[in-house]
Amino acid sequence: MKRLFCFICLFGLLIFGCKKQEVLANLQLPPDSPMTDANRYAVIIETYISLKDKPGQDGITLAHARCKDIFSVIGIDIIQIDDEQELWVHLDGGWIPRDSVQLYSSEEKAKTAADNLNK
Repeated sequence: MKRLFCFICLFGLLIFGCKKQEVLANLQLPPDSPMTDANRYAVIIETYISLKDKPGQDGITLAHARCKDIFSVIGIDIIQIDDEQELWVHLDGGWIPRDSVQLYSSEEKAKTAADNLNK
């Protein structure tokens, strides 16, 4: 009887314990978030990149930036593309993929980092 009870409990845990995990579809940080305060300035690390009007590849190009350009960070957003999530950074000139910039807490740190890029 104990074996049957243990088997039923184990089977129940197996069936009800396995479920598809929900994906975090969209996360917008408030402007006063500690995470936002830590990343207030961005240095472009790509040779040449387009700044978009909205996050994602379907955005309209508003401006262009070159390596070592420094921008103020307005916010960060996660967008869903197919089965992948992408992190985009909202700069004062438009949106750019997170992997195209390095983020810094102060303008002085950003300037120092930009000066030291590709030396």
